Amino acid sequence: PRALTDCLLPARIAKPLSGMIAAKKLPHLLFSGPPGAGKTTVARILIDACDIQALTFNASKDRGIAIVRDTVTTFAHTSSMWGMEKAVFFDEADYMTKDTQAALRNLIEAASDNCSFIFTANQPEKLIDPILSRCISLSFRLAPSEQIEMKQSMVKRCERILRENDACASSEELSNLVDRHFPDMRKTINQLQCEFGY
Repeated sequence: PRALTDCLLPARIAKPLSGMIAAKKLPHLLFSGPPGAGKTTVARILIDACDIQALTFNASKDRGIAIVRDTVTTFAHTSSMWGMEKAVFFDEADYMTKDTQAALRNLIEAASDNCSFIFTANQPEKLIDPILSRCISLSFRLAPSEQIEMKQSMVKRCERILRENDACASSEELSNLVDRHFPDMRKTINQLQCEFGY
């Protein structure tokens, strides 16, 4: 997906994110939920749609306190040379060490006039409370009332992908595929390619 409207999201997530894009300004954000639910994709879409100068880290690799001391602090406290809003994006933030999180705690508050922080996490309980309390938290874990609609949307998306790639499968086959991998859209699409050869 290149735009928020391309993402399969329940209204409780899509609506506030649309408002942020319209305002072209992001608060501190935490996206949590299972793998493949769209957390990273949505974060990147927001950064692009809001014309934000971003510093991005995969926290499963860049997880030590030196990242905060040597790179993030300078970036967060300096103005963009292009006059853009700024953000630091920590993907897979639940892999950050406790020392790294502690170093970020004060920086998030001190730099908030100049820079937003975006975190994604499969297990948000691994983040310290001071980070959680500074962020607007959106859970990508679907409530039971959202699951039926999202499954139907995933089947329709699979049908569209196959149609665009001159491939086909029955509705029953696609429903079974979605049921097997739900709510992981990334894995569903990978398996769609594998099983139906588009």
